[in-house]
Amino acid sequence: MRNQRLDAYFTTGLLVLGMWIIWQSVGYGVFGPDVTGAGFFPFLAGCLLTISAAGALLRQRREAANSDTIAASEFVAVGGTIVATAIFLLCVGTLGMVFLTPLYVLAVSFFIEKPGTWRRLAVVGAVAVGFSVFAYVLFDYFLRVPLPRGPLGI
Repeated sequence: MRNQRLDAYFTTGLLVLGMWIIWQSVGYGVFGPDVTGAGFFPFLAGCLLTISAAGALLRQRREAANSDTIAASEFVAVGGTIVATAIFLLCVGTLGMVFLTPLYVLAVSFFIEKPGTWRRLAVVGAVAVGFSVFAYVLFDYFLRVPLPRGPLGI
């Protein structure tokens, strides 16, 4: 598959996703009586995504055809990341965010670049656990955002 065609498909998907986010955020209420509503930040994110995707599509149409092809190993990395993300999203309500986040970070890092040594594996594991602890403390304690809880209550 050519890069140009794959870019067009992906960018069109992002454009549709951005419009869907905007449509969903309006249902939550973009503005409230005195402050912004629950849908304000998703509305902004959807607008930015839609504008960015539309700009990328216009740029792609102006450029000349690109004859580069994508190697099969790149499909494995992208496909593995998509599958890991889908599994994460399907299981987060059951197993909890804190338990699944380090596993997700480890899985994505393996699909992007496999650690060749035990030291690199230890670094990736430490980053995964450290990021999970940081995100948990930030969102649960400081921002008081309710996170999906697992069977252990964390």
